[in-house]
Amino acid sequence: MKQTKVKKNLGKVKKTVNTKVSKKTVKKKVKKVKITEKLNKKDLIFLGIIVATIAVIILSVVIIRNVYLNNKYKKYTLKMEVYGFSNLYDNQEIKRADKINSEEAAKMVLGVVLNKTDKNYAYNAMWNLEANYYEGNEGWIKLAKYYDIYTVNTEKQKEVSKVEVAIMLTQAIEQLLNKNIEITDEVSKKWVKLYGEENATYINKAISIGILENKRGDLKEDASVNKGELEKMLITVAEDFGTVYFKNQTSIIYDKTDRANIVTDKENLPENSEIYPYVIDSIEKEIYEITTDNMTSSISEDPNKVYSIFKDNYASTDFNITRYFNEILNIDYTKIDEKQFANNLAEYFVYAIDVNDGQYRKQIEEYVKYVKANKITLKGSATPLLPIVYSNGMYHFLRTKIDFEIISSDTQDNLLLFDKNTTYTGKTISVYVDVPVSPTLTSKTLRILNGVSLMDYIVKNDGNVEVK
Repeated sequence: MKQTKVKKNLGKVKKTVNTKVSKKTVKKKVKKVKITEKLNKKDLIFLGIIVATIAVIILSVVIIRNVYLNNKYKKYTLKMEVYGFSNLYDNQEIKRADKINSEEAAKMVLGVVLNKTDKNYAYNAMWNLEANYYEGNEGWIKLAKYYDIYTVNTEKQKEVSKVEVAIMLTQAIEQLLNKNIEITDEVSKKWVKLYGEENATYINKAISIGILENKRGDLKEDASVNKGELEKMLITVAEDFGTVYFKNQTSIIYDKTDRANIVTDKENLPENSEIYPYVIDSIEKEIYEITTDNMTSSISEDPNKVYSIFKDNYASTDFNITRYFNEILNIDYTKIDEKQFANNLAEYFVYAIDVNDGQYRKQIEEYVKYVKANKITLKGSATPLLPIVYSNGMYHFLRTKIDFEIISSDTQDNLLLFDKNTTYTGKTISVYVDVPVSPTLTSKTLRILNGVSLMDYIVKNDGNVEVK
């Protein structure tokens, strides 16, 4: 009996001890788990902070880089917009840091050198050349190959390098602008190995004209070009080689003759040069600096804006305005025929001359009678001064230099068609006039506004014209 009780008591003691030990152990383990959880939470928070910090740093670097590139290349992007070349991008929303693929680069090179901003230009050009239509960028690629300026490895949609763009640009300058670029430095053997001897020579030429830099011999031939770098190269060529202006823009294939010299020297630029897409040396600086109320109204469009809209029609505008003045400044009372005179002028007006009860035709008829009655003979010419063309929100005004001589006349008054209250006091007349012009519903070519007395819009007078 006693032994049995003793065993039972011992068993209770053991159980109690074991129970106490187990609870204690459990408490310790629970405490350790809680500590571990706290440590893990701290680690996770710390790790999260590190990851977030790295993400912020990377994002900041990207933002800083984009801001840097935006500031660095901003003026070139603005020029791309003014000249209309940005219209050629497949995606006009791309950032200056974004890379450019080879096909788009070839298209941009052609557009800048040919001064074309219509994406369909190559489509139409290749039809004229081969009677074949090509969709999308394919037409530009075919046109580039036709001009033999697509010899770099740009068959695939890959990121194009700065060197490859430079090769295409120098090829285009020589092939399309008929410019022979001279080099003095020896052609790098490394470039010959990578691109072949001919293309290596083009790289040297690109360096010599400033579209590639290799000051310390650190030119990275495989570095992809970004949008900002591309635009700097394109605008450099456009302005240094004057591709943004040439008279024979109506030709589908570029005419290499009759180019203008673009002024880049700051000392020779007009004070308001920022409103013009370009300044050419054949127009005096002071003529650019003349402003009018029509030019500065709240709804006016400056020459930059007008150029970006109408540039592809400047050649036809120049042609129309020049021909119009050839008709009205060369008058011979012994030969003038009212019907022939009216027919010759008809294509240069905004509105048809037989509409509105024939008022314009009637004015022409009365003028011809006036010429014959006063024995008027004039001889002269006019020069449209593109790109000095702006809008007052309703009409456009094209600054034009008008020169003519009064060979004979029995009157000093109203010698030109549509003149009103105008007296010419000298034999030789030389004036600058902001001629009112306008596009038509079917064409962006700017035409003469019917019935306007031109001398009402004189901006510079030689003193021999009086308007009452």
